[in-house]
Amino acid sequence: MTSSARRVSRQASPVLVFVLVLAAWQLVAVTVAPRWLPPLDDIGNKVVGQLTSGDFAEAGLATLRTLGIGLLVSMAVAAVLAAALALSDVLDEALSTILGGLMAVPSVALIPIFIFIWGLSDTTMIVSIVSFAVLPLTLQWATALREVPAPLVEMSRSFEASAAQLARTVYLPSVAPLLLTGVRVAVVQAIKGVISAEVIIGTVGIGRLLTIESSTFNIAGVWSVIVLIIVASILSYALLSWLEGRASRWAD
Repeated sequence: MTSSARRVSRQASPVLVFVLVLAAWQLVAVTVAPRWLPPLDDIGNKVVGQLTSGDFAEAGLATLRTLGIGLLVSMAVAAVLAAALALSDVLDEALSTILGGLMAVPSVALIPIFIFIWGLSDTTMIVSIVSFAVLPLTLQWATALREVPAPLVEMSRSFEASAAQLARTVYLPSVAPLLLTGVRVAVVQAIKGVISAEVIIGTVGIGRLLTIESSTFNIAGVWSVIVLIIVASILSYALLSWLEGRASRWAD
């Protein structure tokens, strides 16, 4: 098999799996007809209705605003923690095990505590996003900072490279792929965090749409919101994967 044929095969495989999943879904929905699995045409009609009515756009903008703020806060906190872990062996030994243990804590269980502290507010949702995203991002970025090749740094310094030149020619190309991998993981976790918080709070955003549809037992409506969330997540994941690939070529 030629390289072009292998490339086409890799690109076609996800599409084929997706088509098979949809075919199996429709077959089960039509033949077995479980109440929790509506036919695809019902979900499609509901998706079109939510898009044309502007309900999803309005809710999505509110969610996107909170998501953006939460991600920025997560990145700022992760950058400080990752730098501390990478630059200090003492802090690395003291905190890495603790941070790894905290990864096992289900972040959704912390949202009621955040509500007790900050109430049904934007702060609660932003802190929820941070609780979902900051730990994997910190550990990934700390690993990235440790991967900078020491011989390249020493050679650059021997040629009297400035701090700006070191950052541009050594540090950034070396860490960029792993930094973007961390961002990719953090975005997925942040989406889970903001939706979870919005569902529990139930007053704004896409979580409010899910709450409304589920409270009226509109299963097709619930699935339509989930489908739109999945599509948005896949698009963001694909964009970050593409940027990660470009960064990897830059590092090479």
